Amino acid sequence: FGMARDSVNAAPDAVRAATVQVEQVIPGVQEKLGVLVPGLKPDAPLREVSGTDPAPVARFPGLARVQWQRDEQQVQVRYQGKADFAGVLKHYTQGFAAQGYQHTLLSASSTEERHEFVKDGERFNLVFSVLERDVVTIDLSSRQ
Repeated sequence: FGMARDSVNAAPDAVRAATVQVEQVIPGVQEKLGVLVPGLKPDAPLREVSGTDPAPVARFPGLARVQWQRDEQQVQVRYQGKADFAGVLKHYTQGFAAQGYQHTLLSASSTEERHEFVKDGERFNLVFSVLERDVVTIDLSSRQ
């Protein structure tokens, strides 16, 4: 049994996709299998925290606001969720450009990019990070 569990944990997304299809026929099977094979357990949704979205660009669909803080001069927000990293970057860079913001790429690596958007003294810094299993985090700070 241990070998079977290790094999399924190491299996690609095809196994997860198959369990989703089986779930449609046998409701609850994915949860039951998740007890035996933790890799098949559905992810719990992130809890949305209070606060506001300070950016003039709508939040990327599927991302939750998981942290919010305001001090004297800035608002800091963290968004997180499963999403396509490239799609998230495109959404925000095009969204800020459409609003007339000047864009500066500050740094980029395979797991993180830092961008700055400025317009009329308003400044937004966004740090896009990708975690395991396509979990994207955006740390946004705004100054006026």
